[in-house]
Amino acid sequence: MLKIRTKFQLFYGIIIFMLSLLCVLSFLMIYNHKKIKNSYTKRYKSLLTANELRQSSEYLTRYARLYVVNKDVKWKKKYQEVLDVRNGKKQRADGRIISLENIMHELDFSETEFSKLREAEAKSNSLAEIEKQAFELIEKDGLKHNTKNTQKAIELMFGKNYQTHKTDIMLTIDEFLSLLDGRTLEEVDLQSAISKKILYVIIFTIIFIVISYFIIIRKTIEKLGGELSELSNIAKNISRGNLSVNLDPNRKQNSIYAYMYLMQKQLKSVVTSIFEGANNITSASIQVNVGSQRLSQGASEQALSTQEISSTMKQMKANISQNTDNAKSSEEFALKSQEGISDVKEKVEQATKAHALINEKITIINDIAFQTNILALNAAVEAARAGEHGKGFSVVAGEVHKLAERSKLAADEIVKLSHNAKELSDKAGESLSLIIPAIDKMVHLIKEISIASIEQNVGTGLINDEIQQLNQVAQQNAATSEDLSAGAEDMTAQAEQLKKSVSYFKL
Repeated sequence: MLKIRTKFQLFYGIIIFMLSLLCVLSFLMIYNHKKIKNSYTKRYKSLLTANELRQSSEYLTRYARLYVVNKDVKWKKKYQEVLDVRNGKKQRADGRIISLENIMHELDFSETEFSKLREAEAKSNSLAEIEKQAFELIEKDGLKHNTKNTQKAIELMFGKNYQTHKTDIMLTIDEFLSLLDGRTLEEVDLQSAISKKILYVIIFTIIFIVISYFIIIRKTIEKLGGELSELSNIAKNISRGNLSVNLDPNRKQNSIYAYMYLMQKQLKSVVTSIFEGANNITSASIQVNVGSQRLSQGASEQALSTQEISSTMKQMKANISQNTDNAKSSEEFALKSQEGISDVKEKVEQATKAHALINEKITIINDIAFQTNILALNAAVEAARAGEHGKGFSVVAGEVHKLAERSKLAADEIVKLSHNAKELSDKAGESLSLIIPAIDKMVHLIKEISIASIEQNVGTGLINDEIQQLNQVAQQNAATSEDLSAGAEDMTAQAEQLKKSVSYFKL
């Protein structure tokens, strides 16, 4: 489907072509009328030329006869003047010096017409010869009247022969005029027929242009959906912001009127949306402003809190560093304690072995004391048997017996103490056996605590860095919230300006 612009271009192209054709036809019409006019003008000039030939012939006859009859030289002069003008020897009334024959050439006569004029001119020249003869006869007698030469000259000028030549000249001129009229009428008829055809084409072209104009106007009105004045008023109201104009929604679809109706409807919707959006923006900007102020306050408080946390973290880092150092010291002490306990355990084990040896030795001592006691008893028995001689030995045997008893008691006490010491050593060994894994575990835990303290120290450093960044972010948030508050105020002002701008439209 052609667009309206294409239709107008096509229509204007056709109109321009038809107007161009109309111009060409009008030019041809004018040219044809000019040719007709030229034909009439040429006929008129030809008539003038023929009449000049006729009239000059009449003047020559009149002046020649007057000269022959009156013998007055002035008539001869007038005769010669007429002859000189006709032959192009003297200036004409229009100021030109040109012969009648050359004028005939200028008028572009046909060969037949030209032959008739030449024939008339030749006959006129023959008549001039007769007139010349009469002049010669008159000049022979001078001013005398009624002479033989005068009578003869009068007979030549007024005779039948002269009149016959004169009549032939007039007839030849009449024939020329008849040929000229016939040719002129043919040319006029031909040009009139051409003009009539051109006129018909012009009328057809004008009718076609008028019909095309009304068709395109009708199509244009259909495409517009209404009159241009109506559309102009609608466009004027819309341009002035008046969207309250009632438009007919039932106009032809795909017309400019229908599109204007849709445009007005959409503009109403858009302007309403802009009003609502501007109000929402104003409310939102107020909320944003309040929120940004709260955010700014919170960011400031957060900055203070982060600074306090940063100080606390620094203190915590120092404590963790101290704990790390203490953990390292505890680890070293635990390792030393572990080594010391291991040594004690070895010593206890050695003491246990020594107690075992002591028990063995005490057992030997007990055996020796038992045997000594038996020997002392045996010595006392032998001393008693010896009587007086055996008293001293009996005393020694008694002392030995006492010593053996005391040794046995001491050995038993040592055994008992050794046994108690062994039990204590065993218990100590068992306790050490229980303590050593605990110490190992404690050393392991202390190592883990030390590692954890180091990691915690690193972590607190990272946390402190993050807190510093958080502090910077909080400060940036505070600055951003201030910018946001300023932006919200600008947004409110812009929304008010937008509402003011949109208030141009009347819904």
